[in-house]
Amino acid sequence: MKHLLYILLLIAPMVSTSHVSIAQTISPARAGILYQEGQQALSRNDFDTARNRITQLRQGNRTSNADSLELQLLQQELNDAQSKLALQAKPTRTNNVAIEQLRSQIDALQKENSTLQKQLRTYIQDLTTITSANSTALNEYRNQISLLSGQLSTLQSLYEQLQGDYSIQQIKLSTCISPAQIQKDTNQTATRIQELENALALQEKRVQNQTERVQAVVSTNDILRSHNKQLLEQNKQLVNKLTTLQSQIVGYQTDETQLRQSYSSQQAEIQKLIRDNQQLTSQLKQAQIDARNAADNYQTQITTLQNNINTAASIETQATAYLQELASLTGNPATYKGIIARVNELSLRPSVDLVRTVLDMFTSLPTTIKNQAQLNDPVKIMNIIDTTIAHKAVAELRAKVDQAHDSVTMRKGV
Repeated sequence: MKHLLYILLLIAPMVSTSHVSIAQTISPARAGILYQEGQQALSRNDFDTARNRITQLRQGNRTSNADSLELQLLQQELNDAQSKLALQAKPTRTNNVAIEQLRSQIDALQKENSTLQKQLRTYIQDLTTITSANSTALNEYRNQISLLSGQLSTLQSLYEQLQGDYSIQQIKLSTCISPAQIQKDTNQTATRIQELENALALQEKRVQNQTERVQAVVSTNDILRSHNKQLLEQNKQLVNKLTTLQSQIVGYQTDETQLRQSYSSQQAEIQKLIRDNQQLTSQLKQAQIDARNAADNYQTQITTLQNNINTAASIETQATAYLQELASLTGNPATYKGIIARVNELSLRPSVDLVRTVLDMFTSLPTTIKNQAQLNDPVKIMNIIDTTIAHKAVAELRAKVDQAHDSVTMRKGV
């Protein structure tokens, strides 16, 4: 049984290779603890724990090809046990059965190790794919961030520009005097006038009180003068005081006059502001009426000109038909094309030249054809002359319509 346990310890390194995982390097202190725990497990015949500690030591030692000192010691002990087993152990049927079982377990573990190796390769491939996708997405995010940064700078510049425009508009608005501001100033002026009137009334009351006091003093002075001459000096003093009070009264009266004049002047200004406001309101209403009337008149003119254009276009159509019929009398397609070309040129010349050109055109035709056309329908020939002139009229009417339309558009925009 002891030999079987040594065999188990001997194959433990082979079993540990089936547990493929990505582990971190363990510290020397941790390796020493694992080594001690492995020795204690061997002393207790706890082979599962011993195999687990050997596996942990192998997984923790990934930084170099050489095993750690603790792992080497355990491996040396296993090798010693293997040597002793080779000298002492005798092959038995039981041992052979155990060895076959262990071989079966080893094969199963090797298959599991192969499966885990495939899973590890698949995991590495997936990790590479994910890393590549993350790198691509990161580059896209960086490009988007750069683009958004540029847009943010543009928006900030536009915002600063709009702030400047808003400040300019605020300054413009602050310099305008609106009817509401005029009414506000009028109300403030009325308030100030009321304050002056109240001050004037108070001052008048004070003057009246002073006058009554003076009258009382005068009466008292007369009585005292008649009854007591010794109070004459006091009476003189009272007279002096009376003179001072009279001077104050004169000053108060002067202030009152000035206040009344100022009040009258302010009232006149208020009335002028009211009249100006009414006049401006009337002018504004009249301007609105004139603008609407002008728009209606221009619209009427446009309608009339459009009707004239339609009429001229109808005449032009008839003239073209007449010219085609006249050209067909020659029996020569080249002459027909020449007449049509001349008609197209007619719309670019003055009216007198149009008539002259048409007459020249008839003169250039053969005498028989010309006489035949005149004898057949002289009215048709006159229509040709009149409708040829219509080419120029159509162009002029169209120019007038465009000009009138532009004028109406500008007025409506204002």
